[in-house]
Amino acid sequence: MKWILLTLISTSVFAQIKYSQGKFAPFTFKDQNFKSLLIKSAQELNIRLVIGDSAKGLDEKVFLKVNNPMTKLEMLELLSVLASERGLTLNTDENEWWVMHSRDMRYFPNKIVKKGEFPKSDEFILYYHQLKNPLSHDVSRNMRPFLSRYGRVISFGDGHSIILSDQANNVDRLIKIMDVMDKEVAVKNKVRHAREKSKLKMSDYQELKRKYEEAMVENKILREKAAPAEEVR
Repeated sequence: MKWILLTLISTSVFAQIKYSQGKFAPFTFKDQNFKSLLIKSAQELNIRLVIGDSAKGLDEKVFLKVNNPMTKLEMLELLSVLASERGLTLNTDENEWWVMHSRDMRYFPNKIVKKGEFPKSDEFILYYHQLKNPLSHDVSRNMRPFLSRYGRVISFGDGHSIILSDQANNVDRLIKIMDVMDKEVAVKNKVRHAREKSKLKMSDYQELKRKYEEAMVENKILREKAAPAEEVR
């Protein structure tokens, strides 16, 4: 993937956005595109901005009217949602932002975040979840309809471990869904189903064995009936 590193140069067109003493002052942003908003925000925070060449939607116009001061975190959350609406992902580090098409996040080293520390944004993160019951294969399979468009879920052979790669705003919801499915009764139902399936297979085998034995008896009778005729020849 090619990247475009933007050199952030102050221009008068961005004068309406100002960051001072830990907050963005109230501002109105209009008649400019999303790319301009990203550039000015990164410039005010003294952060390097990197845009992947697959990132589209940056030229769409944005209208924002912010009436109250915003912290850096609140601004990041806002920019992340605006990016997501355009099929983009804004991934952040302390000193650098990356903007790319959301479908490319599967190839990007997302940061691992612990439960309770998820950013309130559409940034993609990695989260490791430990189930109480050995249901990781079943849970991960049933989780797929609840993932965001480019989210991923991976289960491990130990039966308890699951890794989610999805937007932070969605991961907390996914955890709640997993907790609903992570029940001891589900394990019991799975074991009972396996036993019933095993019995069914055994009954199928016994039926096949019975038919085989009947065929052998019929074949023996036919041979005995055919024996005199063969002796005459």
